[in-house]
Amino acid sequence: MSLEAIFSEAKDCLARGEFDQAKDLGHQLLKMRFSGAFEILAKSFHGKGQLPVALQVLESGVQEAPSVWSLWMQLGNYRSESGDLQGALEAYEAARDCPGAENDQIDFNEAFMRLKFGNREKALEMFHRVLQTTKDKRLRLVSLTHRLLTLMELDRVTEALMELGEAYLHEEDNAELLGTLAKKLLQLGDRVNALNLAKQFPLDT
Repeated sequence: MSLEAIFSEAKDCLARGEFDQAKDLGHQLLKMRFSGAFEILAKSFHGKGQLPVALQVLESGVQEAPSVWSLWMQLGNYRSESGDLQGALEAYEAARDCPGAENDQIDFNEAFMRLKFGNREKALEMFHRVLQTTKDKRLRLVSLTHRLLTLMELDRVTEALMELGEAYLHEEDNAELLGTLAKKLLQLGDRVNALNLAKQFPLDT
């Protein structure tokens, strides 16, 4: 089996929750000196609830392959999960310094981390940056969703609704976002705006 085939099968195993099988394939990739092995192994241990081991794997990974931005980003995510805010920020910065880094992905992950740690203003700024730079349709929708939900939580509902009106989403994406925002408004006790959003839902034909 080729390196690419092993890597693809390992990712499929992770998606199915078959973490032991993914780990075995990760070890095969490691013997082949493929940097993606660290990603697979870390996600395998993480999936089994072994975050400290997953962190150790990624620390080794960025030492062995310091120019692979995705390993640094994954390390930032796991450091964040462990409560290491400063360490996560350092990992995200290292990811941005790597050749070929996808900054929209890194920015989104850092924004999500900042939201988790309560720095909502900085998270809003970074979600906005992702919206301005990404060409990834799904990432744009998720970033917009988090940004608008955060604005609503900050009692900036009018601003959120104005941004929603300027978003120019495809009908399917718009329906998903409208439903999410309407539920949030109901949770916040704003029935008027929730009902106004509900009226915008596309009707089935």
